[in-house]
Amino acid sequence: MKISIRTNHYTPSETKENSKVELKGYATLRFDDKYVLDNIRIMKSKEKGTLFVALPTIKGRDGERKEFFHPITSDTRNALNKAVLGQFSSESVVQGDFYTYDLGKTATFEPTAKGNNFFDYTKDNIVGIGSVKFGEWVCENIQIKKMKDKDDVYIDTPNRKDKSTGEYKQMFFPITKEASAEFKKVCVDALEEYKAEKAKSADWGIGVHEERSVEPAPVVENTQDVGAMSIDDMDLSDFEDIDLSASNGKSL
Repeated sequence: MKISIRTNHYTPSETKENSKVELKGYATLRFDDKYVLDNIRIMKSKEKGTLFVALPTIKGRDGERKEFFHPITSDTRNALNKAVLGQFSSESVVQGDFYTYDLGKTATFEPTAKGNNFFDYTKDNIVGIGSVKFGEWVCENIQIKKMKDKDDVYIDTPNRKDKSTGEYKQMFFPITKEASAEFKKVCVDALEEYKAEKAKSADWGIGVHEERSVEPAPVVENTQDVGAMSIDDMDLSDFEDIDLSASNGKSL
């Protein structure tokens, strides 16, 4: 699988003395020219003096911040960290430009999901919540929502608020019509599979599917699952969000 990376250095207007980490830059990932993950932070630990990659996080009901999109194998996470930090630290790299890397023998970046990865949830215009696996990555807390003006649905992934405009923007999203249609179909089909299994269980009186009044974070089952990294003790919510303009692609 190929991944394109864009990094930008960042100099904060002021330094937080009581913070355990320091924001040094931003990165954007582009997967097979079909999906993008934005708002990745490159942080420096003040205690260790080392750089690390902080993937976008969302705050759960327990108040803890966790990655919603992340690798599910340690090899993939290590390869990502090496590529992002290597590019960020290289003097020969033009900051703001995309560079493409081959992550080697990794699974293709294709969305897959089953009925046990989604469940129906009715609140506002939400009709379902779940997770989708992309090879050796997983995107959690995906919401299927009803459109206001059409008898149709759309897929919504976790958003961030742009402090300069006040608008909310998705942090992970498809960038082609084909990828958008594929992503939507996988999510909707998984939700329909869940509903069919739920109805079947009800007919049999098994009671396997119970009504849920809270929003869990479904996780794709994988024997090599390393899970989402928790950085709750490193509050990143106050750092500025920056919109990075598109750049020409380069390969390394």
